[in-house]
Amino acid sequence: MEQRHILLTTIFLLVMAASSFAQSIVLEVDKDAYICGCQPDANNPGGPITKLYQGPYYVSAHQCYARTASCWDISNLPQRSTITHATIEFKCTSTYGTLTGQMVFYRFLGDWGETTITHNNLPSYTSQDSIVINWPTAGQWLSIDATHLVQFWYAHPDSNFGLYGHCVNTTANNGAVEFNSSRFATSADRPKLTITYTTTDVKSEGTLLPSDFRLEAYPNPFNPTTNISYTLEKSGWILLNVIDLNGRIVDRLVNSYQSIGDHHIQWNANRFSSGIYLVSLASGERRAAKKVVLMK
Repeated sequence: MEQRHILLTTIFLLVMAASSFAQSIVLEVDKDAYICGCQPDANNPGGPITKLYQGPYYVSAHQCYARTASCWDISNLPQRSTITHATIEFKCTSTYGTLTGQMVFYRFLGDWGETTITHNNLPSYTSQDSIVINWPTAGQWLSIDATHLVQFWYAHPDSNFGLYGHCVNTTANNGAVEFNSSRFATSADRPKLTITYTTTDVKSEGTLLPSDFRLEAYPNPFNPTTNISYTLEKSGWILLNVIDLNGRIVDRLVNSYQSIGDHHIQWNANRFSSGIYLVSLASGERRAAKKVVLMK
């Protein structure tokens, strides 16, 4: 009963101390370019920078593949944000020939220059979390659910190199699509990234931390492990639990007598789903809580 009381009191105080609300932000693309297989050393070949092209088509009696590169800067998102949804949109202005197969978008693994990227110096990319989508029609917006990609970029800012797009499952004599680029004259028709996120004001979280407790978690957000450290100024029986926002204990990390000093433990959340969790530290009437965000 005492453990249950401490748990519910910790949740109540944390909820009262923190306010969470949903917001949306629309970002223009930070950089973009298109790459052509028939001119492997050319940047944005065969057309103005205001347009992007994607798909296979015939040029001078041989098939040429046009592909796109794009990147968004999400560094201005507030700290301690939880991204709930993200959509990337490209405005399709024209189509050429007969389109078969689908479009696919991969995550770049290396940096690239907007005016220097070509087929011959393309950075490496991964198909691990690729997005496959059907071709759009002229006049339509191509809408891409990029939630998991943006969550990854937010959790790993040093890996935000953007998207590489091309075609898959195509056959001969295909066509291509034309998109507006970041330099298109009408700003409303340029590529855009819409992110919906929540922020939690945790400035008053420190009021839950008595002077003889110090509780930290790093990294945060994390995937799938975070290092939890705490300092005890009094020896005692320690309970260190991970709880969800419904008040359920999902993992018990420590349930033992511990002495004064610094303590460290790693929480591996590989078997848990993405979301917000509370790390709850309690000893007698003393308690502390830390919000952690698991982003997979």
